[in-house]
Amino acid sequence: MKNPWFEYLSRSNRTNFHPEDEANALGFNASIEGRTSLILAEHLEPFPYLGNPKAPVIILLANPGMSDKEAKRTYKISKEKLKLSNDNLIHANNSNLSLTLKSGKRDLESPWFQARTRKLVEKTSIEAVAENLFFINFHASTRSLGTQYRLLFTHRNIHLVLFAMAWTVVPIYS
Repeated sequence: MKNPWFEYLSRSNRTNFHPEDEANALGFNASIEGRTSLILAEHLEPFPYLGNPKAPVIILLANPGMSDKEAKRTYKISKEKLKLSNDNLIHANNSNLSLTLKSGKRDLESPWFQARTRKLVEKTSIEAVAENLFFINFHASTRSLGTQYRLLFTHRNIHLVLFAMAWTVVPIYS
């Protein structure tokens, strides 16, 4: 399967959903009226995965949710973080996880990932964690969306997991 995020970076649709996902994502959002914790945010950049796709350990994430700041429709990430995010989507730079953990720039770092990798970083190094972990979001799985709303990025993520399993990766579901 080719990486659909190359196509995403040249999109012209009105939301931040992948063009192939937009209709299903908007349909899903309309179907969950009132259950805001499940909503797929159309104003946020996609975050299907983070880290080294060839890492020996993959962490399957449930819905990480949004911070109060991110939930506001006016929320925008910095240009530098957008570049980091876009590089992550196309696997252009495997150091994106290390920058998320410690870059010296507050808008690039993620307190969420820092808290969850702190002990590993203390025992090894940021570089070792960045090289050996790959986080994949499964929050929009077909189980939670129902068969009516399937998203391309979910299929891509499943493909990445199957690809990783081919070389005996250790999967961890969090």
